[in-house]
Amino acid sequence: MEIDDCLHDEQLNIYLDGELTHAEQVSVEAHIEVCGRCKARCEELRRVGEALRGMTTRALDEADF
Repeated sequence: MEIDDCLHDEQLNIYLDGELTHAEQVSVEAHIEVCGRCKARCEELRRVGEALRGMTTRALDEADF
């Protein structure tokens, strides 16, 4: 797969956030299935998002309001 065909981080983040239409989601998933570069980047972004959510949850749990 050519790098010009790859998805941008913004597209992957929107996908991970579940904000795509069904048709867009199907298209992204089809691309990720055949593009190792985008699949790896998507997993990396997913891990970062999970880590950030975990940090936010811990910070809120520890906050004195």
